[in-house]
Amino acid sequence: MSGATLTFGVTELAIDKVAEAKTNSTGVAAFVLKVLGSYLAGYVEKKARRLAELAVWFNGAVVTLGQERVNAHLDLNDQLVPSIEKMEASLLEMREAVLKLIAEFAANAPDSRAVSALRSLAHAASDLHEAASAFKWALMENDADVDISHGNFEVFNSAEGLLESLKH
Repeated sequence: MSGATLTFGVTELAIDKVAEAKTNSTGVAAFVLKVLGSYLAGYVEKKARRLAELAVWFNGAVVTLGQERVNAHLDLNDQLVPSIEKMEASLLEMREAVLKLIAEFAANAPDSRAVSALRSLAHAASDLHEAASAFKWALMENDADVDISHGNFEVFNSAEGLLESLKH
């Protein structure tokens, strides 16, 4: 089994972990953080580390895909790219919710461990979004290269011909 095959076998697990982290991280209300800030900071720090680990994993998957080009479509049933896009949207929503918590909580305790943990979570969500996006593009590039190598493409003599093909 090649590294690329293993990479794509584990991708769905990584996407599920992001959804789990989003659900668990953004559900913490600001008033709870105010009351239990230092206690919850450890939990938020753990979630930030997990997102950072997933970012490293996705970056590694991009490198693996770049080194081990596969002469076959990797997104066989066109479900992986939409799943990654959903994950990207989730990460942006998570980041937005965390930034709101930071603003609210920082007003009362700007130097607290909880604010620092939330900032780490926002950074980790951004890093993971970037890594997942790079992976998505590497995946689509691989599949486009496969199409080209197998002659699965059209050449258009005019912009009108291209536009007409897009209508179908």
